[in-house]
Amino acid sequence: MLLTDEQKRLNSVQNEKTKLRATYLNGLAIAILAVGGFAPIASYLNSMAQAHYAVVLALAASCVVISFVIHKVAQRGLGDMVS
Repeated sequence: MLLTDEQKRLNSVQNEKTKLRATYLNGLAIAILAVGGFAPIASYLNSMAQAHYAVVLALAASCVVISFVIHKVAQRGLGDMVS
């Protein structure tokens, strides 16, 4: 099927919006991983604070999982791109 110039333009716009959403979600996933996954462990190891190791580890692990899920959602969204 041949696409008109207008249809090609609309497909291009839709693809750019899809990529922008995926980029935003991936950035969110990275932020959650950095702030919730790595920072508490680094802080705990640096200060050996009063926090319980199990709580810090559980928080970090949950943030890693949440980050992974958001990344996969962003990746799946890229499958919506049209040619």
